[in-house]
Amino acid sequence: MSKLSNFQLTPRAEICLNRLTDYEKDGVVSALSEARSTGFTPPAASKLRGYGDIYLIRAGENLRVIFQAARNASTILDIVRHEKLQFISDMLKDDREDA
Repeated sequence: MSKLSNFQLTPRAEICLNRLTDYEKDGVVSALSEARSTGFTPPAASKLRGYGDIYLIRAGENLRVIFQAARNASTILDIVRHEKLQFISDMLKDDREDA
């Protein structure tokens, strides 16, 4: 997608992007543009604690983009559904409680 020329995509992110509908792709492009224009600050982007320059942005009602910010070309690491992130978060909470 030429609208994502300022972003590199990991192979996984490229596969995920190709599986999205045109409407969802537009949401990803719009959310990434907004995040970049605000310097990756809230509410456009949330920095993930403990992961360097890794951010999470909301790109629609249930779509999230995980990316690594850089001056010239940021890298989209993954595009996931909110439910998947919630599932992972719940699993991590369960693991911490069991430890």
